[in-house]
Amino acid sequence: MNNLNNIDKAFLGKITGIVQDRLSNEMFGVSELATELGMSRSNLLRKVKRITGL
Repeated sequence: MNNLNNIDKAFLGKITGIVQDRLSNEMFGVSELATELGMSRSNLLRKVKRITGL
């Protein structure tokens, strides 16, 4: 993950911020995160997997 470009770093930072803001909401999940990011759940998962290798 050390070889991330600035766009990928910004994307992961955005995800991290959204998740931290919603930690107290037990109804918040991957689908809600994808909606907030304006993308489909499957595209979100694909992109995170590509960036992180996880």
